[in-house]
Amino acid sequence: MNDKPKIEDLIREGEKPENAQKVKEEFQGYKEKNQHRLKILKELEELYDLFVSGTLKRKDKAIVIGTLLYFINPFDLIPDITPFIGFGDDMALILFVYRYLLGRAKELTKKK
Repeated sequence: MNDKPKIEDLIREGEKPENAQKVKEEFQGYKEKNQHRLKILKELEELYDLFVSGTLKRKDKAIVIGTLLYFINPFDLIPDITPFIGFGDDMALILFVYRYLLGRAKELTKKK
């Protein structure tokens, strides 16, 4: 996932069972280790809570897994060790997916 991630890439990665397990095993530790550099902890935690809740449809769950996997991978589009901007791509992706899922929730609510 070294190129700019697309929804399709997130879905493809998120549908791999080993990646769901990797997120469960590594997410909390990686988040805690880097929380002083993150301004989006609320959104990040809500995405993780959605992932483990069992309430998401398969596609949306795969998107969340792919996003969280991208977050815990320190060697992504902009490596996390890059001063000042290392988490910029992670934060942008997390906010994009967070807003996407909020929109999906509103869309699903209207259909009921």
